[in-house]
Amino acid sequence: MSQQLPPEIQNLVLKARQLEEQLRIVIARRQQIKLDLMEIDTVKEELEKTPDDVVVHKMVGSILIKTDKKTALNEINERKETLQLQDLTLEKQESTLRKQFEITSKELEEALRKYQSGGIIS
Repeated sequence: MSQQLPPEIQNLVLKARQLEEQLRIVIARRQQIKLDLMEIDTVKEELEKTPDDVVVHKMVGSILIKTDKKTALNEINERKETLQLQDLTLEKQESTLRKQFEITSKELEEALRKYQSGGIIS
């Protein structure tokens, strides 16, 4: 016999799944940002090793454009700062989602316990 779960339990299951999916998305985005930051650090290291008067090329879309070292370093530093801010924001979002997921999971466990023991769910 398959019984239909009460609406409260169904809603908690749905909420937990949604929070879990949001958490996966945030974690994946943070991982991508960390990879981008590692790449930026590598590029910055190599660029700092080059002489100041060297002409560098940067990729813009599918073409390369000449630029000077100083401009390239400034753009890299700005990009790094932007990514770090995004990571900080996502870190806070991840923490909040983890807490919400934990709370929802506990609520779901409690509701299932009451349901399985024949108790009334309110």
